[in-house]
Amino acid sequence: MAFTAYLEANNKVYFTGITDPKATWCYKDDKCGEATWPTPCASGKAQSPIDLPKIEKTSCTIKSFPRETYESQYFSLESNKKTVGVKLLDFEPSFEWQEQQATYTFHSIQFHWGGNDSIGSEHTISGKQFALEMQLIHYRDNLNSLEEAIGSNLKNSLAIISVLFEVDAKVEKNEDLQPIIKFLPAFTIPMLARKVNPGALMKGSEAYTYQGSLTIPSCGEQVQWLIWKQPIKISRSDVEVFRKVTSTNKGGPLLDNFRSIQKLEDRKVQLCEIKFDKDKRRQISE
Repeated sequence: MAFTAYLEANNKVYFTGITDPKATWCYKDDKCGEATWPTPCASGKAQSPIDLPKIEKTSCTIKSFPRETYESQYFSLESNKKTVGVKLLDFEPSFEWQEQQATYTFHSIQFHWGGNDSIGSEHTISGKQFALEMQLIHYRDNLNSLEEAIGSNLKNSLAIISVLFEVDAKVEKNEDLQPIIKFLPAFTIPMLARKVNPGALMKGSEAYTYQGSLTIPSCGEQVQWLIWKQPIKISRSDVEVFRKVTSTNKGGPLLDNFRSIQKLEDRKVQLCEIKFDKDKRRQISE
């Protein structure tokens, strides 16, 4: 589909993710922080994020994962005061998760980061937190929308693929992140940009998986998480750009937009082998 056709059909491009920009909850303030979040945020038994254990051997396989299909010629970028969101505008990648007996359609990307290089990610590995986490949100393709998936009672109505980033002094910049990073310092309204490939940031062939929740209110326990085991190296200057995104009407920086680690309870964490395949995506309807 031509980019001009998309623009003609959509006079306003905006990010509609799992975070409502009008929501009153927050991360760190005593008046609206995690202690005030509604049920099941505090009482649930399958909450996210968690500390992932160090696992050496895989015990499951995800076949035909279409990593290459996440490349998009056009994307939109927006901040909703709680995160930065990315939408792919020409194709909707999807992947089949046989163990879940479901096919998941990509919806959007959200980022989480901290005020310094040692914090920022929501998930940790063996107690180690990372500077940045990228979450690719998907919903079951037999549900009509992300909103329907969030409102359902299915434990696997959503799948979120996560990539962790760590700062490395030897890295000058991460080229795969640059299509997003180069627009972050300047944008104050939703922006349209060309060519991004989130799939290029999925390195290695192993990922943790577990059943969990959204990491923001409503904290619905309907997410199958897939967290890439291999962290991606980025420069300090890369993550510093995220720290310049504003969070409030007063223009303050958006920092530490991550939820604290939740109890594992009786859940099982597995390390899966990822086997890659070619295209599986559908063109967005005109």
